Amino acid sequence: MPESKSTPISTAQIRDSVERIVRAASFRDSPAAARLLEFLVRWSLSGKSDELKETTIAIEFFRRDSNFDSRYDNSVRMNVSRLRSRLAAYYAADGLTDPIIIEIPKGCYVPAYRERPQESPGKQDDPGTASRPPGISRLLRYVVIFLMVAAAFGLGTWTARSPSAASETGESLIKQLFGRFADKQTALICRNIALLRVDKRFPLMLLYGGRTEASSQEKMALPPDVPTDLRRELGNRDVRYEDYWSDAGSIAAAFNVSRIFARLHQSLTFYTTRSVDPNQLRNENLIVVSTPWFNPITPYLAHFRHFQIQAVGPGIKTRSEPGHSPEWLTAENDPDSKALLSTLALVALQPGLSAGTHLLRITGVDPIGVEGGVSFVTSEAGLKELAQGLRRQSIPDRFEAVLRVHCLRGQVAGVEFVQGFVDSD
Repeated sequence: MPESKSTPISTAQIRDSVERIVRAASFRDSPAAARLLEFLVRWSLSGKSDELKETTIAIEFFRRDSNFDSRYDNSVRMNVSRLRSRLAAYYAADGLTDPIIIEIPKGCYVPAYRERPQESPGKQDDPGTASRPPGISRLLRYVVIFLMVAAAFGLGTWTARSPSAASETGESLIKQLFGRFADKQTALICRNIALLRVDKRFPLMLLYGGRTEASSQEKMALPPDVPTDLRRELGNRDVRYEDYWSDAGSIAAAFNVSRIFARLHQSLTFYTTRSVDPNQLRNENLIVVSTPWFNPITPYLAHFRHFQIQAVGPGIKTRSEPGHSPEWLTAENDPDSKALLSTLALVALQPGLSAGTHLLRITGVDPIGVEGGVSFVTSEAGLKELAQGLRRQSIPDRFEAVLRVHCLRGQVAGVEFVQGFVDSD
């Protein structure tokens, strides 16, 4: 009989596959990955596959300037690698029955498309498989797929090790980090922003970092700690106090950290920066997620030993070491549109407010930096990169690390380790 020829995959089939992928649960929580997949597929279908290179993606998708140098910026490689992992996870779960498989081969940025292979009916009569219980072949295939996906995410340790070595590496880095907080009650403290609403021809909202006894929506006189020049401009107008605002970093922290504590069966209490009394939490472990500004509990926390975060710039400066000049790490903006391209996060594991307690601080130069820092330390891949950056096999008891958070249209598109220090005490 003549060999059957496979029907070429049409553009419509590919686009239908992309729509199914981006609607799946494994992609809904990462709109940046979904947009990157759509970009790569759209570019490949336009007949310009030969031009789909790292520099092209950096300029056309990540909006880098024409001086992009991949030696100093690995955001393209990092995000495409994570996209490969998400695709592998999708086809191991939601996409098990998809007729078309989309892959991005390693070392290449051009998507490849192939039909899912169909099992031959003749294989059912194979005497080598006749004695197997029904479903064994499919079960074995799922196990293989799971192991491949686990390896892609850095979750698998399917290698020959001695029993002692396996016990040392078998525990996930997430459990290793957050398991430190299991010995005591832990408080998760996220920033909520107070605003003063001023009615002056049109509503004017002022960010306010002080304290007041007023209730939300209550009219009050202008607080005495408002800057003098602003007080002079506003005169004696009453203002309305609103204290229920939050930022993206705090929302991400509340979701991601509480999910981890639930999975580890550890107790967690949630507070906002304006409702908590630090003196009442001295004997508890603390996880504080906030920028340093407009945060009334910042003065109670340990100082950073190796970095200094500043609103002016904005940026993070390494503290001066003997014989070395301080180094400035700054956020990046597009020179033309001024859109934010990358910002900075600072993560530190420090002593708590009293002996025997821990403090995990996730901060940044802006709320997007905080959100990126939270996503990094609550993922296995992020903690693996952190440990490697600190030149450790595990997460140390005391460390400080700066992360660069890449942005796309105001959302976190990727996070990478930049610099860090480990403290012995």
